[in-house]
Amino acid sequence: MDLTLGPTGSPGKPASDITDADAKEMCCTDGVMPVISQIKVSLCYSRELLAKDNGKWTPWLKFMKLKLTMSGLYKYVFDPPDVPHKQFKPRVYLNWQLNNRLALSFLMLELSKSERNLANDSVDVKTLWEYLQMQHGGAGLVQQVHLLQEALTTKCSPSEPITKQST
Repeated sequence: MDLTLGPTGSPGKPASDITDADAKEMCCTDGVMPVISQIKVSLCYSRELLAKDNGKWTPWLKFMKLKLTMSGLYKYVFDPPDVPHKQFKPRVYLNWQLNNRLALSFLMLELSKSERNLANDSVDVKTLWEYLQMQHGGAGLVQQVHLLQEALTTKCSPSEPITKQST
């Protein structure tokens, strides 16, 4: 006889005797065995905060990836799971929301106050991360300002070729 598990994990009815009401009740077992478990973080960041004007994106990024991995939040930042259906999987949805907020808070605490103010509109951690990459990585506005500052503070000598002075 093929038995199914009831909503509490105990043996239920034979598979052939399951009614629509039983199937609906079993669909709501995500409270007992959620697909997404809630993450708890006990790590604190111990390095310099990311700021618009400190030019420390690369070292901050490397260290932040390590911290996110150790905290269990890496996946929520770089490859977040799909948002579960709120009505059919309420517990999974709640855990997803809590984990997303936790990851968002974890990142926000590692930003300077001015950077946090600019990123304050982020509703999920992936949006915040994309904003930070756009602003600090590659050809972002912050990166361009740093290049301009470096160019304006570079001293040139008329007796030396520019190519030798830039190294």
